[in-house]
Amino acid sequence: MTAVTYEPAHLLTDAFQRNPFASSEEEQEQEDTPCTTADWEAPAASVAVSPPPTASSLPGWFASMAKSLQGQPLFAPPLANPGKWWTSRYLQAELARRKWRKNLRVQLQHFLRDSGLLRAMVDTLVTIGTPALAMEHPDIVPRFLQLSQDCTRIKYGDHDMQGIDMFLPKEVEEPKGLLFFVHGGAWGSGKPWMYRLLAEPFLQKGMAVAVVGYRTFPDGDINDQVNDLERASQELTKRYPHLCLPQCQSDLGVCVMGHSSGAHIAMEMLVNRLLQKQQHTDATQMRIDSFIGISAPYELSSHYEFETMRGLEHISPMKAVCGYDRDRLSEYSPVLRLFQKMDALPRSDRQAIKEACPPVAMIHGTHDDTVPFTSSRQAAKLFSLAGIHKCQEMYLSETGHSDTVLELMLGGKTQDILMDWLLKSNKKEDVSTQGMDASLTREKEMALTTP
Repeated sequence: MTAVTYEPAHLLTDAFQRNPFASSEEEQEQEDTPCTTADWEAPAASVAVSPPPTASSLPGWFASMAKSLQGQPLFAPPLANPGKWWTSRYLQAELARRKWRKNLRVQLQHFLRDSGLLRAMVDTLVTIGTPALAMEHPDIVPRFLQLSQDCTRIKYGDHDMQGIDMFLPKEVEEPKGLLFFVHGGAWGSGKPWMYRLLAEPFLQKGMAVAVVGYRTFPDGDINDQVNDLERASQELTKRYPHLCLPQCQSDLGVCVMGHSSGAHIAMEMLVNRLLQKQQHTDATQMRIDSFIGISAPYELSSHYEFETMRGLEHISPMKAVCGYDRDRLSEYSPVLRLFQKMDALPRSDRQAIKEACPPVAMIHGTHDDTVPFTSSRQAAKLFSLAGIHKCQEMYLSETGHSDTVLELMLGGKTQDILMDWLLKSNKKEDVSTQGMDASLTREKEMALTTP
């Protein structure tokens, strides 16, 4: 009589308890490279993996299973974790199938990201959602149409995305300043026309407004995007020297402002200038008199961990625009880089950077679940540790990621507080946290929460 042997049940159970869906450390560190059609491959031929049976192949599948189980017991001890009875051979095949399906999902996300389909989908969804916003706020329709009529399109490069929507105030003979706005979109989406409404409150203050477009991923990486901002500033300086040049001071100066990833790119431009000692020293370069970052990720390594927790690390363009290299994320964290470089500079250079750095405001909603408000908190601390005490933090209670830019366009506490800060900073008054809070009305103070 043939002896009956069983596979050790605890070994099979342990294999499932290791969670076949979870990425191993080796898989998590796997190099993220641009996705091509060559990446769409089935499991290797050496792995004996058969697809799940279909209705037509079911009889043959049963026959092959019966043949493979000859000499094996009909019933095996039940496994506690998976809830099914598996042979060792079938378990290995199932684990291989699951790993292949997981890799297929990752490759699909990379394909959407790297092909530009993700950008097209996001921009299309925003465009489709515009009528719904217009129905909720009917007054924005004539305002948007009027701004579109007043808009001057300025090209600063050959690419379609290298353009500026320029608005000039009608109420004054000479603009009192310039707003240089950089839109967000996770480094991989967004168009200047989507942000035209934010020009209105600044035009009412007599400022010119430039909404800058740049090459979003996959048409450009971080370096390309920062270079686009510099080229846009050069084009504006050439066309409007009375607004941009250091020797032509205006009442409100030049304010560089960005939302989300746009603020990160703009901060990269500012830090590059400071480290290259160009700020306020190059007579042909657009000056920066103030900087406003709204709901922005400044330290990319921390933000990558946050994206990983949300399961977005493979579809987000952030790692891709940094060269598909997780180790390089710190290189593209501008405030961290400034802090690290300041340590190695001689005292005279550190002092020159401190004096050249313009007043900085960081505005963030405490209910932001896309970029946590701790991002602004961390960046402000790094500014302080670097000896630059010109950074003002403002945290808006019950405000999400998109709420800040919507309130800037449609009106709300973000717009009110931002305009107050901008007017105050250009009067060369103290913009420390204490001075700012004291200048606000009680109603506006209640909108701020300091974590």
